[in-house]
Amino acid sequence: MPKSIPVWHKLSTAAACAVFSISLCISPAIQAAPKKETTKVITVDVPDETLLRFMSPDLLREWRRVERGLAQAKADVESGEWLEAKEYSQFVPKSQTDSDRKRGKEKAAEGRKQQEAFIKEQNKLRQQAYEAYTAYQAKFDTQTIVMDIEAMSLDDAINKPTEALLYKLWNENYSKIYLSGIYVFRDGKYTKAEQLSEQLSGIIGNLDGNRYSYVDDINEFTLGIQNGRPQVDFESREDTVKRFKPALLIAEVLFDAEIKHGLYALNAYDLKTGDLIEQTVLRFPVVNNTPDTLGIDHAELLTTVEHTPAELPETTTEGSTPAPEENAGTAKPSSSREAIGLSLVLEDQTNFLGRLGKTKSNYAFDVNYVGQIDGFDQRTAILLNNALMRNQGIKVDDIEFLTLALPMTNEGLVVGDIANAEWRVSPISPVEDGEGVYSIRAQAKTGDQTAVIDIGTLTIQSAGETIPPQAKK
Repeated sequence: MPKSIPVWHKLSTAAACAVFSISLCISPAIQAAPKKETTKVITVDVPDETLLRFMSPDLLREWRRVERGLAQAKADVESGEWLEAKEYSQFVPKSQTDSDRKRGKEKAAEGRKQQEAFIKEQNKLRQQAYEAYTAYQAKFDTQTIVMDIEAMSLDDAINKPTEALLYKLWNENYSKIYLSGIYVFRDGKYTKAEQLSEQLSGIIGNLDGNRYSYVDDINEFTLGIQNGRPQVDFESREDTVKRFKPALLIAEVLFDAEIKHGLYALNAYDLKTGDLIEQTVLRFPVVNNTPDTLGIDHAELLTTVEHTPAELPETTTEGSTPAPEENAGTAKPSSSREAIGLSLVLEDQTNFLGRLGKTKSNYAFDVNYVGQIDGFDQRTAILLNNALMRNQGIKVDDIEFLTLALPMTNEGLVVGDIANAEWRVSPISPVEDGEGVYSIRAQAKTGDQTAVIDIGTLTIQSAGETIPPQAKK
């Protein structure tokens, strides 16, 4: 006869089986649960000693507090682990050792918890300091500054920018507008192009219409000094600057018979303050009739440009001299040369212009071309670098062109240099037609000390060109 099993035992066994079944179901999940990971110290590519210099005083105080907390937490973990590992001894009651072990375990656990909290705080502070560090370093990152010079025919260059400039002057309430003329730079000096100046005067007069702001009967201007500053002098100047807001238009043309392109710059000066109001720089192609437009006869060109016998013109009839024949050894002007603009690319390798910041107003730069002086390349580099700096909000010596173009009010008068810093431009590649690669440096004197900063390189090349000028040959 089978032995009877008590009901309570059956229930106990069923319950045990149920519990075991449940444990089988949940044990894989328990076994797969990841272990709790400790907070790691974040690492950056800059040592903490460096980062500390980029912390604010408040952040630095927090960092020191966290360091002290970490040191204390580490000490608690070490002393707790020492107590937890305490061995039994016949000289110490077992209950005392057990108590020390329990206390050590709790102390080590609390120390690790404190370490976790302090490491999180330290990571946050380190990240904030790293962001401040990277923001500071970004100030020294290379900045690429691009400026384009538009191209058009010389006739268009004289016509198109004039209207826009006049409207700017009228909108800024300039009530009297004067024209000194157009000055052509050749052979190291500026000469007034009388016929071209009259053409520009006619354009201004037509645009001015019944505004009657253009004063066309005064075109003689000289350069003098007033209160230590250069000043443009003209008839009735004193009365004019008291009663009106006057402006002076004056243009310059950079030309050379052996180049393919020249430069035209239209400038507007405030006659009361002497400041440059606006400047437009354009590039024009040199074609067959360019010398005629500039008032330069071909006989004069032949005295300043070296020609091989094959290039010399043949005289056909008395007083008639045709243009020189095409020759492989000379860059003869074309009657239909394409107008190609310029692209100026400055690689500011330490973000010098950006770092000037608010101190920009403390400096006025004079461009110093380190190379052949009094030539087309020099004047081109000076004109373009001045325009580039103005475009970046840098003050330049705006009066320099006037000192070269206008005669002095009094004979023997010397206009002093108003610049207190220098922008040095040195060609580091062959320069052709105003194009090339230049090294750019800045220097300024403070007392007896001269600070020199290597800025980077400036590439001037035809717009859309991908071959660097130094690789052309």
